[in-house]
Amino acid sequence: MKYKTSFLFIIFSIILFSFILYVSEIRWDSTRRTYYLQYIIFSFIVLIASILTLYFKEKINQNILLVVISSVITLYSVELVLYFTNYQLTNDTLKKNIKYYQEQTGLIYDTRTKYMVFKELKKKNTIVAPSIAPKNLFGNKDADFLPLTSKSNSLTVYCNENGYWSIYLSDTYGFNNPNQDWKEKNIDFLILGDSFGKGACVNRPNDIASLLRAKNLMGLSLSHGGYGPLIQLAVLKEYSEKFDTIKNVIFFYYEGNDLANLNYSSQYKLLNRYLDDKNFSQKLLYKQDLVDSLASQEIERNKKKKLFEILKLTNVRGILNFKKIDYDEFKPKF
Repeated sequence: MKYKTSFLFIIFSIILFSFILYVSEIRWDSTRRTYYLQYIIFSFIVLIASILTLYFKEKINQNILLVVISSVITLYSVELVLYFTNYQLTNDTLKKNIKYYQEQTGLIYDTRTKYMVFKELKKKNTIVAPSIAPKNLFGNKDADFLPLTSKSNSLTVYCNENGYWSIYLSDTYGFNNPNQDWKEKNIDFLILGDSFGKGACVNRPNDIASLLRAKNLMGLSLSHGGYGPLIQLAVLKEYSEKFDTIKNVIFFYYEGNDLANLNYSSQYKLLNRYLDDKNFSQKLLYKQDLVDSLASQEIERNKKKKLFEILKLTNVRGILNFKKIDYDEFKPKF
């Protein structure tokens, strides 16, 4: 058949173009359009090029197909090598940080991935969990239950921005606090925020809540990465019931992504009920077992995602710098 190879190109390019449009415009509701735009343009060019092959001789098309297959095999071979050697993309900033850290501390900068640290700790302690943003546990936008915290009473591997992995023991409700602080009925402060409020990439006693406790103030941080103002309101209403008196609520606002998070969270009907009904509550203080179960399921799903990361050529795209997300695209259009 004269156009056999061309039809293969066209069918593949239509599937590719349609899939990327689906992910960008339907799965992510166009909130990540800036990120996916480069892939949309690329797949559209592939589609046009495939149509043009109708005007090429079949022998030329077969040679093109051979080049494409060889390129795909090469890319996946590189991806597999990078994956199994635990490749870490080292940009100029990270190189400077590694050099500075080693000069200042005399210690080796820890370049292990979170999953590698998790696996090593798992050999010594069965109650270990990688840090999971609560919004990763959300169901669909019409869900009748939304967890606002993460796995409780677990040695939690958080993040590494300073040369070492921050690790904390989560409290009875999945936050970064000592458990005994929940026994207090009258507290001086509650911290509402995202990663800043939680104490991203530092260990106790260097997080903000611990520094306040060192000043003989009693309180807790009800913060998690990925929180925005609406989720923080929900957290305050759910967990403040535990206390008789709260002298101060410390609200962390970060212009870089809090409006984006507000835009994202406002799409969930249940979260909007915290705004519309002052008495609404999911009674999360009594549902931590359910939250823990959802977090455990997400941890297992993340293990399986490793194969999907290979299929998406995650490491190769990282080298080619095709992974940067423009968070301005998330912001609500006021």
